[in-house]
Amino acid sequence: MNANVFLDTNILVYSYSVNELEKRTIARNLILNNFSFISTQVLQELSNTITRKLGFSFDDAIKVVEEMSKNNNLHTNTKINRFYPQLCGFCIFDKKDDRRIF
Repeated sequence: MNANVFLDTNILVYSYSVNELEKRTIARNLILNNFSFISTQVLQELSNTITRKLGFSFDDAIKVVEEMSKNNNLHTNTKINRFYPQLCGFCIFDKKDDRRIF
């Protein structure tokens, strides 16, 4: 495929799933076969999800974050660029509360 893609937290979480083997395979293929980008926010969400929901230890979560940082292009969220989606006309919704953030 070889496209430029921004990976959401769910893709990274599925790449470590032991229960969802088909989704794990798809997620790993997306990571390996594309020019992929992740953000520092996605890494924070990933570490939170794998420790709380998948039962990873803190040490294992650090290894996962390091691995994902090496295997993807890392975009660092800053105060100035967090408004970029709004400037481009995108809306961001909070999935948990189903509310528009901006």
